[in-house]
Amino acid sequence: LNSAQLLMNIVNDILDFSRSQGKKLVMNFSDFDLNEKIIQIMKLFELQCEHKDLYLELEYSPNLPKMIYSDKDRLGQVLINLLSNALKFTSNGSIKLSIHPSITCENNIVFKVSDTGIGIKEENLKKLFTEFGKIESDERDSLNPQGVGFGLRISYRLAILLGAKDGIKVTSVYGKGSEFSLELPFVEPKVQVSNDKISIEVDEKKKGPGIFSDCCNCRRILSVDDNDYNHMVVERMLKKLGFEVTKAYNGVDALNL
Repeated sequence: LNSAQLLMNIVNDILDFSRSQGKKLVMNFSDFDLNEKIIQIMKLFELQCEHKDLYLELEYSPNLPKMIYSDKDRLGQVLINLLSNALKFTSNGSIKLSIHPSITCENNIVFKVSDTGIGIKEENLKKLFTEFGKIESDERDSLNPQGVGFGLRISYRLAILLGAKDGIKVTSVYGKGSEFSLELPFVEPKVQVSNDKISIEVDEKKKGPGIFSDCCNCRRILSVDDNDYNHMVVERMLKKLGFEVTKAYNGVDALNL
């Protein structure tokens, strides 16, 4: 079940990338139990951290409100992406999610994901949130050989739409670990709401080149995975949405297509 949920998060990233190229993402804001949502997210990573002998820690402030007004699925998507990245690039030590009230704004909540992984060189930090901004290095490639780098870009855009003025901030010490953080409001945003759905247009100026071009009817997606079951799930979901799916089982096969 956990693998299916994590796979669903990857599929959502792909679809959101497509939608962002079409200038529109849909956000669904509502009241929800923050603690309940965070516990669900943490459970997704318990087994994987256990397999890598990593300590998974949750630091949750008792001063947080029980209910917050936000998009729980989009918030979950962002946090799952950040935790997944921490898991990929941490071989020993710990991964920590900390959530606490902002010390600078009374109605804000700060979310931080930190790890004791390989870290990021200073010159590579600016590449993190660009489309397909995968950082090329032998060490990172060996830990995540099939990554293409759009997960963080999607997370950054979603963080902005959730109300994080600065998107996602990152600090890192190469060889020691990284910390990703975002600060979100938990009060009702000042936007027009209709049936709890908000259509938000992506700023055209922030739009970069991508695989889904406005000038063509490109509806093809390449699925790269070494697991047949994952291929089957992705293919069934995307075909229902009108995509043509091509399968590859490793990076070499994908490049040869």
